[in-house]
Amino acid sequence: MPDWLHPELLLAALALGTGTTLWREARGKPVWQGAALGQLAWGLEELAWWTQRRRGWENDFSPAGLLYLVGAIAWLSTLARLEERARPRMILWLLPGLAFLLYGVFAQSGQNLGFIVIWGDLILLIFSFPLLEAALQGRVEGRFMVGVGLLLRVVASGFFYWLDNGLGTPEYTLWGLSYLLMGWGAYAEIRNVAGGPVAIFISAVSMMVVFVVYTVELHRENHPGFLLAAIALSSLMFAIFMGLVANLYGFQAQAAERLRRWINLLERLNRLGPQPTQTLVPSGILGELLEVLRTLFPDAVGLETRLASGDRSTGEGILVGSITEHVKIFPMENETEARLYFSGLVQDERSLEVLSPLLAEKLRQAQALLELQHKAHTDPLTGLLNRRGLERQTPRLLAQARRESRPVTLALLDLDHFKRVNDTYGHARGDQVLQTLANVLRRHLRAEDLAVRWGGEEFALLLYGTKTEEAHAALERIRAELRDLDGLLEWPLTLSAGLAGGRVPGSELEFEGWIGQADQALMRAKEDGRDQVKLAG
Repeated sequence: MPDWLHPELLLAALALGTGTTLWREARGKPVWQGAALGQLAWGLEELAWWTQRRRGWENDFSPAGLLYLVGAIAWLSTLARLEERARPRMILWLLPGLAFLLYGVFAQSGQNLGFIVIWGDLILLIFSFPLLEAALQGRVEGRFMVGVGLLLRVVASGFFYWLDNGLGTPEYTLWGLSYLLMGWGAYAEIRNVAGGPVAIFISAVSMMVVFVVYTVELHRENHPGFLLAAIALSSLMFAIFMGLVANLYGFQAQAAERLRRWINLLERLNRLGPQPTQTLVPSGILGELLEVLRTLFPDAVGLETRLASGDRSTGEGILVGSITEHVKIFPMENETEARLYFSGLVQDERSLEVLSPLLAEKLRQAQALLELQHKAHTDPLTGLLNRRGLERQTPRLLAQARRESRPVTLALLDLDHFKRVNDTYGHARGDQVLQTLANVLRRHLRAEDLAVRWGGEEFALLLYGTKTEEAHAALERIRAELRDLDGLLEWPLTLSAGLAGGRVPGSELEFEGWIGQADQALMRAKEDGRDQVKLAG
């Protein structure tokens, strides 16, 4: 036989190939990087065994043994972090066959490293029992392939050391199938692809073939462990077929439940939208849409849509629920996007792709309402809120201030001698002056503050978490920057302002009183010569 056809080299190629594929695919899912590392370590282990045997090195403690331990620990790290567990019940059918197999292994002496490998594989298999039980219920199928692969490793290793280097081809075949199934199962989990029942069927057929080969060969050699081996293999094969039946039943029940949820989701999506008796509130539509999506994606926790200028702090977008690091982005029209947030890693991306046209249409409805709302609540010249927009935002800001016990200061400000600007330079220059002031305000305000074009050349500011003394200092900085602007007018551009509040607002009625107080303070600033900031008092 050519060296490149040696079974251990073929096993190494299979393990290294699956490990490399998993390492490339597991970049976005770190939990499966341990599985990739385990496959790579076991592939190097097979190469080490091949090298050691060519050189006649059969020590118990060798590079191959160390590589096996590295692979086992890496796989154990993945199994320990996986979720979707269930209390082992059906999977316990494996225990009788494993017990007979271990009895035969213990009957063999002088195989120290063999015992390490057997116990390592067995620990991995037993540790995966809660995961396999969940897979038998049809909840996760890739992990059942991993579990069956571990079972084949236990059988292969057990008979290899029980029979003192085994029969050869059957063990190597089982090891090869174990690498394939474990790699296939991990890949199915990473990419959310199907194939569990097929893999289990292949495993069941493999176990049946191995059963025939072992029983015939051991009977032919009149091996003393023939009866024990037949019992062990029969028990394991029966457990595999029971797993196949249970898994297929679980997937059938899961498919029926998923179909019911799909029908419910599509019906609710079709009904979703603003009703004639409803107020056109974009966040209401997004909230309903998020609730509908939770029928199929229960781990969805937030939904957001943004305008092209999409800065969350400007209020030019809507968000319902929570923002997390796990997000699915849906491109929309005019360079806008919608984001669906999840509590954990995004699962079932195939269903999300299928739903994306319907979701995009519903999100476009919310986006259209958002744009209408934005136009209705925004001053078209300056881009700041108008008075209607302030009325919309004020209850939220005041409620937050009361909840967090934070002060709020109201400022009313007025450009000095603005009529002179229009009379001297025309209304186009006057509009430019208003836009300049709006830009100055944006540079000095924080995301939680509100800037409003009150009307004409008058503006209002709501400074969150700010006392009147701090607000006075902020207005002085704004006034100084405005005076220092060059090239806009032949004279310095100044403003007058009045401040009120500076404490935690008790009610919206109290806030309305602040408006009158700030307006009186503004009038005093004008009467005292303009270009100054006055406090209500």
